[in-house]
Amino acid sequence: MKASIRTKLVLSFLVVIALSGVVTVWTGVHLIGDEIIGQAQDKVRLDLNSARAVYARRMDRVTDAVRLTSIRFFLKEGLLDGRLAPMAEELQRIRELEGLDILTVTDADGTVIFRARNPGVSGDSQREDAIVGEAMAAGKVVTATQILSRAELKKEGSALAEKAHIELVDTPMFPPGCRC
Repeated sequence: MKASIRTKLVLSFLVVIALSGVVTVWTGVHLIGDEIIGQAQDKVRLDLNSARAVYARRMDRVTDAVRLTSIRFFLKEGLLDGRLAPMAEELQRIRELEGLDILTVTDADGTVIFRARNPGVSGDSQREDAIVGEAMAAGKVVTATQILSRAELKKEGSALAEKAHIELVDTPMFPPGCRC
């Protein structure tokens, strides 16, 4: 096949332009993709660090609220004298003021003496609860996040159990029959 010089030049320029275009597009896609992924990862990392800081501050506030409540005279007097009414009012006020979902007083054995949210339910043992057990063993305030069963939440009040209820929705990637 004989091609004219003009055809050879045009084809050569087209090949050079096509290769340059492919290399440029490939490089651009990878550079932009890496930059976008890097920025997204940085944003996620910063958001997670912010969430950890907010969580830590909230846990510190809960620790302070429980620690300061535990050393207040009204609590000690109420427990020693058996006068729960004044203690109940103050604990309910503290629970609401501090934004606590649960504020429960137990004895040294982990038996519930008073629940600020649901004062009518007491006498059950919280000794097997991991956080209560740790606090009893350490002899100090312990704060943590814990998933409670619906039955445990109902002891604190049905409104709290309803507030904490999460409806799981099946999605295409949701494993069949999984209630994780």
